[in-house]
Amino acid sequence: MALKLKLLPEQYSIYQLELLPDDSLLDMLSQCSFYNITKTDEEISLVCPSDIKLKSIANNDEWRIFKIDQVLDFTEIGIIAKISKVLAAAKISIFVISTFHTDYFMVNETSLNKTLGELSNNGYEMID
Repeated sequence: MALKLKLLPEQYSIYQLELLPDDSLLDMLSQCSFYNITKTDEEISLVCPSDIKLKSIANNDEWRIFKIDQVLDFTEIGIIAKISKVLAAAKISIFVISTFHTDYFMVNETSLNKTLGELSNNGYEMID
């Protein structure tokens, strides 16, 4: 059975922030269908729709997000590794985000058509 992938409709940006988002930004983000905040000892990263413009240390725009459209069990192994291998062979860089239920990966808009072709040629099914 082919793994089903869903392309989210918006463009996204990746920001490196100095501080965690304040309440006004969190309110704005809560209206979005997808966003991700990651804090480590070294940095704070935010992925959000590109129409939200933020003051940041650094940012990278024009990313598209693919969702693995099924709930993944924690015992499942190699799903992102297989996708990464396919895209790495085509020289396509990815940015991965994992959640409790599934995984997401991002590609730059400039690689979108090539990504769609590579995924299709390797048995991945795109759904609406």
